[in-house]
Amino acid sequence: FKHPHIVRKSGFLDIRPINQRTLLRRLFVEGKGIISREALGKFREKYQWSEMSIYGFLHEGRENLVHVSSDEYVTLEKSGVTDEILSAIDTYFDKIDFLYYPLKDFCEFEVLPKTAYDWNHFRLEDIIEKFSNRYKLIDREHNGVNFVSSIIVPRNTEFENFEDIVIFELSSNTKSSYTESELRNLLSSRGLIAQVIPQELFQGEKISFNIRSELFDIKQ
Repeated sequence: FKHPHIVRKSGFLDIRPINQRTLLRRLFVEGKGIISREALGKFREKYQWSEMSIYGFLHEGRENLVHVSSDEYVTLEKSGVTDEILSAIDTYFDKIDFLYYPLKDFCEFEVLPKTAYDWNHFRLEDIIEKFSNRYKLIDREHNGVNFVSSIIVPRNTEFENFEDIVIFELSSNTKSSYTESELRNLLSSRGLIAQVIPQELFQGEKISFNIRSELFDIKQ
Protein backbone atom coordinates (compact mmCIF):
# COMPACT_ATOMS: atom_id res chain seq x y z
CA PHE A 1 0.00 0.00 0.00
CA LYS A 2 1.15 3.53 -0.69
CA HIS A 3 -0.41 4.70 2.59
CA PRO A 4 -0.81 2.87 5.95
CA HIS A 5 -4.05 0.90 6.24
CA ILE A 6 -5.93 -1.03 8.91
CA VAL A 7 -7.67 -4.31 8.13
CA ARG A 8 -10.59 -5.19 10.42
CA LYS A 9 -11.53 -8.81 11.15
CA SER A 10 -15.30 -8.53 10.92
CA GLY A 11 -16.36 -11.07 8.35
CA PHE A 12 -15.46 -8.85 5.45
CA LEU A 13 -12.45 -6.87 4.35
CA ASP A 14 -12.63 -3.32 5.66
CA ILE A 15 -9.56 -1.41 4.58
CA ARG A 16 -9.33 2.15 5.86
CA PRO A 17 -6.39 4.51 5.34
CA ILE A 18 -4.86 6.12 8.45
CA ASN A 19 -2.32 8.89 8.81
CA GLN A 20 1.22 8.45 10.07
CA ARG A 21 0.58 9.86 13.54
CA THR A 22 -2.38 7.57 14.14
CA LEU A 23 -0.28 4.60 13.09
CA LEU A 24 2.57 5.62 15.41
CA ARG A 25 0.16 6.06 18.31
CA ARG A 26 -1.29 2.58 17.79
CA LEU A 27 2.12 0.96 17.40
CA PHE A 28 4.01 2.74 20.16
CA VAL A 29 1.47 4.04 22.67
CA GLU A 30 -1.72 2.02 22.87
CA GLY A 31 -1.32 -0.99 25.15
CA LYS A 32 2.22 -0.01 26.14
CA GLY A 33 2.00 3.45 27.59
CA ILE A 34 5.70 4.09 27.05
CA ILE A 35 7.49 5.57 24.04
CA SER A 36 11.19 5.34 23.21
CA ARG A 37 12.73 7.94 20.93
CA GLU A 38 15.35 5.35 19.95
CA ALA A 39 12.63 2.89 18.89
CA LEU A 40 10.85 5.62 16.94
CA GLY A 41 14.14 6.49 15.24
CA LYS A 42 14.75 2.90 14.18
CA PHE A 43 11.20 2.65 12.87
CA ARG A 44 11.65 5.88 10.89
CA GLU A 45 14.91 4.66 9.33
CA LYS A 46 13.48 1.27 8.46
CA TYR A 47 10.45 2.67 6.66
CA GLN A 48 12.22 5.81 5.42
CA TRP A 49 9.88 8.27 7.09
CA SER A 50 10.92 11.88 7.57
CA GLU A 51 12.23 13.21 10.87
CA MET A 52 9.37 15.72 10.83
CA SER A 53 6.83 12.88 11.01
CA ILE A 54 8.35 11.73 14.32
CA TYR A 55 8.71 15.27 15.63
CA GLY A 56 5.10 16.03 14.71
CA PHE A 57 3.89 12.88 16.46
CA LEU A 58 5.72 13.72 19.71
CA HIS A 59 4.78 17.39 19.56
CA GLU A 60 1.11 16.66 18.89
CA GLY A 61 0.87 14.26 21.82
CA ARG A 62 3.09 16.25 24.16
CA GLU A 63 0.28 17.25 26.55
CA ASN A 64 -0.57 13.60 27.14
CA LEU A 65 3.01 12.41 27.59
CA VAL A 66 5.52 12.85 30.40
CA HIS A 67 9.28 12.75 29.82
CA VAL A 68 10.83 10.18 32.18
CA SER A 69 14.37 10.04 30.76
CA SER A 70 16.44 11.42 27.90
CA ASP A 71 14.96 8.73 25.65
CA GLU A 72 11.55 7.76 27.03
CA TYR A 73 8.09 9.20 27.51
CA VAL A 74 5.10 7.66 29.28
CA THR A 75 1.39 8.43 29.06
CA LEU A 76 -0.21 10.50 31.80
CA GLU A 77 -2.01 7.41 33.07
CA LYS A 78 1.28 5.60 33.66
CA SER A 79 3.38 8.61 34.68
CA GLY A 80 2.80 8.18 38.40
CA VAL A 81 2.41 11.93 38.90
CA THR A 82 0.44 12.51 42.11
CA ASP A 83 -0.54 15.43 44.33
CA GLU A 84 2.13 14.25 46.78
CA ILE A 85 4.83 14.63 44.12
CA LEU A 86 3.62 18.06 43.03
CA SER A 87 3.45 19.25 46.63
CA ALA A 88 6.98 17.97 47.36
CA ILE A 89 8.40 19.79 44.33
CA ASP A 90 6.66 23.09 45.10
CA THR A 91 7.54 22.86 48.81
CA TYR A 92 11.22 22.32 48.06
CA PHE A 93 11.47 25.43 45.91
CA ASP A 94 9.27 27.45 48.29
CA LYS A 95 12.06 27.14 50.84
CA ILE A 96 14.65 28.66 48.52
CA ASP A 97 14.98 32.40 48.03
CA PHE A 98 15.58 32.79 44.30
CA LEU A 99 14.56 34.86 41.32
CA TYR A 100 15.51 32.07 38.93
CA TYR A 101 16.94 28.57 39.33
CA PRO A 102 18.71 26.71 36.47
CA LEU A 103 17.06 23.31 36.56
CA LYS A 104 20.27 21.47 35.68
CA ASP A 105 21.71 22.66 39.03
CA PHE A 106 19.12 20.66 40.98
CA CYS A 107 20.68 17.53 42.50
CA GLU A 108 18.65 16.69 45.61
CA PHE A 109 16.40 14.10 44.03
CA GLU A 110 16.37 12.14 47.29
CA VAL A 111 13.97 14.71 48.83
CA LEU A 112 11.32 13.79 46.25
CA PRO A 113 8.89 10.87 46.77
CA LYS A 114 9.97 7.51 45.40
CA THR A 115 8.07 6.43 42.30
CA ALA A 116 8.07 3.74 39.64
CA TYR A 117 10.41 5.88 37.51
CA ASP A 118 13.78 7.18 38.62
CA TRP A 119 14.13 10.90 39.09
CA ASN A 120 16.21 12.87 36.62
CA HIS A 121 16.25 16.37 35.15
CA PHE A 122 14.09 15.42 32.18
CA ARG A 123 11.30 14.10 34.37
CA LEU A 124 11.45 16.98 36.85
CA GLU A 125 11.41 19.50 34.00
CA ASP A 126 8.31 18.04 32.37
CA ILE A 127 6.39 17.72 35.64
CA ILE A 128 7.05 21.34 36.60
CA GLU A 129 6.12 22.57 33.13
CA LYS A 130 2.86 20.63 32.97
CA PHE A 131 1.61 20.49 36.55
CA SER A 132 3.19 22.99 38.96
CA ASN A 133 0.84 25.67 40.26
CA ARG A 134 3.54 27.91 41.70
CA TYR A 135 6.44 27.59 39.28
CA LYS A 136 7.02 27.63 35.54
CA LEU A 137 9.92 27.24 33.13
CA ILE A 138 11.74 29.71 30.94
CA ASP A 139 14.02 28.42 28.21
CA ARG A 140 15.98 29.72 25.27
CA GLU A 141 14.17 29.85 21.94
CA HIS A 142 16.09 26.93 20.45
CA ASN A 143 16.92 24.13 22.86
CA GLY A 144 17.92 20.53 22.23
CA VAL A 145 15.89 17.48 23.19
CA ASN A 146 18.91 15.63 24.55
CA PHE A 147 19.73 18.01 27.38
CA VAL A 148 17.95 20.20 29.93
CA SER A 149 18.50 23.96 29.71
CA SER A 150 15.29 25.35 31.23
CA ILE A 151 15.18 27.75 34.17
CA ILE A 152 12.68 27.56 37.03
CA VAL A 153 10.95 30.82 37.99
CA PRO A 154 7.95 31.67 40.21
CA ARG A 155 4.72 32.05 38.26
CA ASN A 156 4.46 35.69 39.32
CA THR A 157 7.93 36.50 37.96
CA GLU A 158 8.60 39.63 35.93
CA PHE A 159 10.87 37.62 33.64
CA GLU A 160 9.11 36.86 30.38
CA ASN A 161 11.91 35.12 28.50
CA PHE A 162 15.56 34.04 28.59
CA GLU A 163 16.77 37.43 27.40
CA ASP A 164 15.12 39.14 30.40
CA ILE A 165 17.15 36.96 32.79
CA VAL A 166 20.36 37.73 30.91
CA ILE A 167 19.67 41.49 31.03
CA PHE A 168 18.92 41.22 34.74
CA GLU A 169 22.37 39.72 35.34
CA LEU A 170 24.13 42.22 33.12
CA SER A 171 22.37 45.18 34.75
CA SER A 172 24.30 44.57 37.97
CA ASN A 173 27.41 45.77 36.13
CA THR A 174 28.14 49.25 34.81
CA LYS A 175 29.31 47.93 31.45
CA SER A 176 27.16 48.37 28.37
CA SER A 177 29.21 46.16 26.05
CA TYR A 178 30.75 42.69 26.39
CA THR A 179 33.09 40.62 24.31
CA GLU A 180 31.85 37.19 23.35
CA SER A 181 34.24 35.63 25.86
CA GLU A 182 33.11 37.95 28.67
CA LEU A 183 29.44 37.26 28.06
CA ARG A 184 30.01 33.52 27.77
CA ASN A 185 31.95 33.37 31.03
CA LEU A 186 29.40 35.48 32.92
CA LEU A 187 26.38 33.47 31.76
CA SER A 188 28.19 30.19 32.36
CA SER A 189 29.10 31.23 35.91
CA ARG A 190 25.40 31.89 36.60
CA GLY A 191 24.40 28.48 35.26
CA LEU A 192 22.46 30.01 32.37
CA ILE A 193 24.50 28.35 29.61
CA ALA A 194 27.14 25.66 29.22
CA GLN A 195 29.52 26.98 26.56
CA VAL A 196 27.49 28.29 23.62
CA ILE A 197 25.79 31.69 23.66
CA PRO A 198 22.20 31.21 22.43
CA GLN A 199 21.53 32.63 18.98
CA GLU A 200 18.64 34.77 20.22
CA LEU A 201 21.10 37.02 22.10
CA PHE A 202 22.84 37.96 18.86
CA GLN A 203 19.70 39.78 17.66
CA GLY A 204 17.64 40.31 20.78
CA GLU A 205 15.29 43.13 21.69
CA LYS A 206 17.54 44.33 24.53
CA ILE A 207 20.93 42.97 23.53
CA SER A 208 22.57 42.31 20.18
CA PHE A 209 25.93 41.55 18.61
CA ASN A 210 27.69 44.37 16.76
CA ILE A 211 29.57 42.81 13.85
CA ARG A 212 31.87 45.81 13.43
CA SER A 213 33.01 46.09 17.03
CA GLU A 214 32.55 42.37 17.72
CA LEU A 215 30.83 43.26 20.99
CA PHE A 216 27.46 42.43 22.54
CA ASP A 217 25.77 45.77 23.20
CA ILE A 218 23.00 46.35 25.71
CA LYS A 219 20.36 48.53 24.11
CA GLN A 220 19.45 51.63 26.09
